[in-house]
Amino acid sequence: MNTYGILLLEDDINDCKKITDYVSTLDDFNVVSISNDSNKAIKDIKKYQPQARILDLELHKGCGSGLDVLKALPSLKLTRFPYIVITTNNVSNITYEVARKLGADYIFYKHEADYSAKKIIELLRLAITIPKTGSYAQPDDVIKELSAEE
Repeated sequence: MNTYGILLLEDDINDCKKITDYVSTLDDFNVVSISNDSNKAIKDIKKYQPQARILDLELHKGCGSGLDVLKALPSLKLTRFPYIVITTNNVSNITYEVARKLGADYIFYKHEADYSAKKIIELLRLAITIPKTGSYAQPDDVIKELSAEE
């Protein structure tokens, strides 16, 4: 059985605990990095090259944001394109669009009635076996594309 590594960027200690506790009950996933700092997350992505990333968009108790991680991906020149899940309290459609254009695959709103660590991991379990190809969007290209849509 394959074991898939997860990088977790989250500033809420309770959310980190819920995700890591749930993952610890599984044989096919393990958390390789936890941080509340986008710069550390970027370094850990390069170091561990996890197959999945769970990124909180806003790090009020940390440094940077999930968007900072997404913007940095093209410069890392990774050979594998992992599945990226965003978790957030933010409900801005513009922010969601930017995240998607920068490479986010799915966005979980933390205040959904059925939001849970189990739901996040079940989505990853379904999606992670499908190889992603292509490249990450350059942040400047996303800005130009969004400006053209106005």
